[in-house]
Amino acid sequence: MKNKYYLLWPATFLAVVACNGPNKDLEKTCTPIVGQILEVQNNRDIIREDFRITLMDYGEGKVSLKRLKEEKRQWLTRENKLATKVDALYDKAYNMGCL
Repeated sequence: MKNKYYLLWPATFLAVVACNGPNKDLEKTCTPIVGQILEVQNNRDIIREDFRITLMDYGEGKVSLKRLKEEKRQWLTRENKLATKVDALYDKAYNMGCL
């Protein structure tokens, strides 16, 4: 599923740039922020997959309830930090006219 995001985001970015005309300044300004958004979203995908594996292991009896709760706490902490970070990046990108 994450491969779909990688295909969607660059296409969306190119469409935004195309709609605004061949503006090299916009591309130069927007490329870094869109790259940051993609990086954070990729990190979210990674930690989500790690926790999904832990859930599967718990379901198969390979992980204790105590370990599951600790992994969940860590995942939620990381996810909340990353979600807050990407939200701020989206706001910045919108304000810059990149999205």
